[in-house]
Amino acid sequence: MRLRRVSPARRAHRAAARRVVRGRSPRRPAAVEALDALAVALGRGLVAGVAATAAMTVASTAEMKLRRRAPSSAPAEVAGRLLGVKPRKRAGARFATVAHLGTGTSLGAARGLLDVAGVHGAAAPAAFFAIAWLPDLAVVPAAGAAPPPWRWGPLELSISALHHAVYAAAGEGVYRALASGA
Repeated sequence: MRLRRVSPARRAHRAAARRVVRGRSPRRPAAVEALDALAVALGRGLVAGVAATAAMTVASTAEMKLRRRAPSSAPAEVAGRLLGVKPRKRAGARFATVAHLGTGTSLGAARGLLDVAGVHGAAAPAAFFAIAWLPDLAVVPAAGAAPPPWRWGPLELSISALHHAVYAAAGEGVYRALASGA
């Protein structure tokens, strides 16, 4: 097997990236380094959020088919209230999909912020799971789109936890893969 030769420019770019990650780059001011690290972490988080949303969608779709239940209208209701819009009946499903994707993607950015804030190790996935589940537990009931979690019952609470665990695990995996350069 032949190894691919890495160009000198690519090596220099990788070395500069390592210096940025380690916080040691004599060529750029600290503020620029900090903004660069923030932008990179947010970008990784957004990509992780898209992948996590896809994983959660697969899991929740499978669960809906197994239980023969209709999709939840709560994400669309909350997004509609926050945006001050009420989608038409025919556009309701598309609006719900866009609301779900937008929420999941933006929650992925929180994973990047955790990294910038210095949350690492086992605390990072645990915090990401808590952040991912928070809208379901607090925002949706506060908006009046669902009852509070203590009224859900153990089965519904467990299913919600499982869906958000799938989201957090997929997002964490993608985020770490991007951070490691894989």
